[in-house]
Amino acid sequence: TIHARQRTFYIDLKESGHGKFFKVSEKSRGGQKTTIMFDSEDLEEFIKAFESMREFV
Repeated sequence: TIHARQRTFYIDLKESGHGKFFKVSEKSRGGQKTTIMFDSEDLEEFIKAFESMREFV
């Protein structure tokens, strides 16, 4: 769980019949919830993307 400003992020590793996947959910202070999911084999691509964005922050 990550608390950032007025939002809370939940990062979970799940498993289904198709394999493992990540579920990232964001809940705003007002209660609105948004979720994205991606396959575990794509994790390295997400990490690379976040690392490249870090240079610009």
